[in-house]
Amino acid sequence: MSLKKYDIHAFGPLLATFEMPEELTDWLLEEANKVRGNEELSANKNLAGQLKEQYYFPDKIREEFYRRFNPVFSQYRNIHCDFHKLTPKKLEWGARVLWVNFMKKHEVNPMHNHGDDYSFVYFLNDVDLSEEYKNHVARSNLPGNVGFSFGEPSAPDRKWTTQQRWFQPKKNLLIMFPSLLEHYVIPFHTDVERVSVSGNIFIVNKENLQTATGMGDPKNRQHEFYF
Repeated sequence: MSLKKYDIHAFGPLLATFEMPEELTDWLLEEANKVRGNEELSANKNLAGQLKEQYYFPDKIREEFYRRFNPVFSQYRNIHCDFHKLTPKKLEWGARVLWVNFMKKHEVNPMHNHGDDYSFVYFLNDVDLSEEYKNHVARSNLPGNVGFSFGEPSAPDRKWTTQQRWFQPKKNLLIMFPSLLEHYVIPFHTDVERVSVSGNIFIVNKENLQTATGMGDPKNRQHEFYF
């Protein structure tokens, strides 16, 4: 028997990666180094990361970045609607903050999630952890990798779902995800420094994406949950 038609009904959080343009990465890295050491811009008290150097960007840089970032978010939204089988709707969005992490050896970014609706992490440089990879013997993922976790665990003898996704950071890689998706970074112990930028996006016009009665086309009703 040959099946001519089938469909896949994916659900859960949409996790997407983008390769960002080199010129944007280099510009953002240059701006990141300008805020470094400015204690008035320190983000340490507001973030989960156990890092010594985390800083907010000033408003001017934040606004310029999100202006350039708009095509990426638009593409993510198109993928999002296709993934969840939703009818696309026009969004108004904003972003309050943008911050940079300078991560060094032994520092930890523990399991956490973010505020607002969507988040991203954007890696601005490459670091060489090859020796650590060679010496890694634990069952855990590789040092320095970033992991995302969702849903119920699977027993080793009854593997029925994928609960985690892991990424090896590299320059120009941007990972976008729903803000409530839990994620963390495994510490590394090589004397290098990784620079990454993160931010949160909120949907301004959520009330316009929800049906008043909860009736009608189920695809539209799903916007109450997925926007």
